[in-house]
Amino acid sequence: MSKRTIALFISFLILCFIPACSFDKLNQTQGKGRDFDGIFQVYVTMGDDDPRSVGARNFAELLEKYSHGELKAEVHTGYVLGSDTDLIQKMKRDTGEVDIFIVSGAFFGELTNSPELEISAMPYLFKDFKTAWAFADSDVMAEFEKDLPGENMRVLTHFCGGFRCMTNSRRPIVTPDDLSGLVIRTPTGSVTMDMLFDMGAKAMPLPFDELNDALKKGYYDGQENPTPIIYYNNLYEAQKYLSITNHTYMLQNFTIAESIWEQLSREQQEILLKAAGEAAASERKASQDETEACIKLLEEDGMEVNYPDLDLFAEATEALRQQKSRKYMDEYAKVKEWLMGEGASSPGD
Repeated sequence: MSKRTIALFISFLILCFIPACSFDKLNQTQGKGRDFDGIFQVYVTMGDDDPRSVGARNFAELLEKYSHGELKAEVHTGYVLGSDTDLIQKMKRDTGEVDIFIVSGAFFGELTNSPELEISAMPYLFKDFKTAWAFADSDVMAEFEKDLPGENMRVLTHFCGGFRCMTNSRRPIVTPDDLSGLVIRTPTGSVTMDMLFDMGAKAMPLPFDELNDALKKGYYDGQENPTPIIYYNNLYEAQKYLSITNHTYMLQNFTIAESIWEQLSREQQEILLKAAGEAAASERKASQDETEACIKLLEEDGMEVNYPDLDLFAEATEALRQQKSRKYMDEYAKVKEWLMGEGASSPGD
């Protein structure tokens, strides 16, 4: 056997034993970021009128005010650079495109080395807005996020995406048993799918842009979303019942690329934190107000609204929370301890 043949054979063996993830890393090449020019590029995947987008523009105004024009922010809304997961991947890879984003915290557990970050999206974890906000600002949440700078992400604060509720065309959902047999649309791969299956519903994923038509044609009995999304996307037109199930809270992470953060002076970092914190506080209130306003609007448009006893649903989903948190049982125990202590004493809505 010639030396060339032997060399080719050895090369073949090496290729066969390189883990598949190595090729993934080659395809996900790490960027070099960019030199900060004083203007933050901020991305929100929601529409212009969504509270998160309004909050981002408020942040830009506060930032320019507190820095006396030294720091500015350009806010981009919609899917101009892709979905929430696309934005996370771009920041992780430090492509230099995304300086700051406001995206769903539910994706962080899946896309980072901190799986416990998906805890906030667990069903029936929070009883109301104030408890969810208090947890977002807690030392427990800060501890979960402490390793993110190593993946080029630093969470500065948290915006509010609201609670998800259920609509359907067949009956009010008063107890978990009322979900039995209902065909409910959910996002692909969400923990909500598992929750609905556990309570007897038939959870089926579908792209959001196809949902309205599918409801009108009767392919689905119902769906679940925050009430502003239900109202502004006319999802109520083929639905009779709105049940305020509040089954999942949508935490939104206000995140800056670590490579940008490290280029800021201490004073600039403090200004950034101040502007982000004030913007988050006003956005949270706006999100809650819009949720309540949209419930009234949906009722005025003919929907029957009911408020089920959420303790029944929380009890029915504890086994699911235990199952989903197997990878981080210690962290889940800390959350439960917080909910029993500080969370239980936080003022309600």
